Amino acid sequence: IGVARDGVDRSPRSASRRRPLVRLLSRSGDHRTAAAEARRAAVLLPDRPVFRLDAAREWMALGELGEATSDLNEALARGVGAEAQALVAEIELLRGRPEVALRAADEAMRSGPSPEALFSRALARALLG
Repeated sequence: IGVARDGVDRSPRSASRRRPLVRLLSRSGDHRTAAAEARRAAVLLPDRPVFRLDAAREWMALGELGEATSDLNEALARGVGAEAQALVAEIELLRGRPEVALRAADEAMRSGPSPEALFSRALARALLG
């Protein structure tokens, strides 16, 4: 993590240096710092909305659904569709809203199936009976 952080310090606007730092922090279990780093990267690199998705995943790992939704909304506003919709479906399932989750999963599936969207859709359907 220290080496990755040094790389970010040397080149703060480099997505190829910031993304590994976020991933390393996440894998080490430091989801709060990973979320903060991903959000910081998204601000510095607004043309890389994938960092908003990274931040949303980290907030979800912490159970901070409001923060996750905030980052997802930013990603959606910047044109990240299917992957963000799959995360919306996951959040809505966590909130106990399978009908909303199903709509989000179906939207994600329109761009091509992903394991996350398939799972969320199946779970939402099961919950709805």
